[in-house]
Amino acid sequence: MFSDFGDPMFDIISPTVLLGFSTIWLAAAMTPGANVAFTVSISSRYGFRAGLACAAGFVSGIVVYSLIVAFGLSLISQWFGQFLAIMRWVGVAYLIWLAMRLWNAPGAGAASQVAQAPGFWRILVQAALVALTNPKAMIFIAVVVPQAVDVSRPALPQLMVLALVASMMSLLAHSIYSALGHVLGRAVPSERAGIWVNRLIASILIFGALGLAFATLPQSL
Repeated sequence: MFSDFGDPMFDIISPTVLLGFSTIWLAAAMTPGANVAFTVSISSRYGFRAGLACAAGFVSGIVVYSLIVAFGLSLISQWFGQFLAIMRWVGVAYLIWLAMRLWNAPGAGAASQVAQAPGFWRILVQAALVALTNPKAMIFIAVVVPQAVDVSRPALPQLMVLALVASMMSLLAHSIYSALGHVLGRAVPSERAGIWVNRLIASILIFGALGLAFATLPQSL
């Protein structure tokens, strides 16, 4: 059925594999966690466009990890366990730092939303750091992406297509959460209520940090 479209993408990777990979990646991106909590916290306080900056940051993290899988995985395979251990504790510290900032931040009610929004690039960099310091993302990419590669075809074009699809699915997921966060922020009736929303999201970030701290990570590929 798909072959009738004559799409060059389907000459690179099987459409069935592409559909399955897209579904798995979108489901993973939609699963609540530290990334989602960060997107909702930003978009609820600063609006939908700020949430899109988060999405762009997470996509940047996917691109970096995809490049590692495509070109550098063999270079880090001997010290993969140590790499994940370092990234784990950097990620834990960064999530706790973000949670503490959010916990102490003033509430953003409907009237004050987007009044003092940070710049696009600042939010993007923060989101990219959240993504890059989460070793679970690296594990997911390192495990799932190669499974979708057909060894009878050139690997690099397939990896590029998979990275593009993963980026699109992540962008879609976080755009949805950005819209939800924006609606949530506008629905908050007062700054006091906004403080409790901030602290709820901060608690989710702390639980994400604890989950990361106690997660069992592989020691090798």
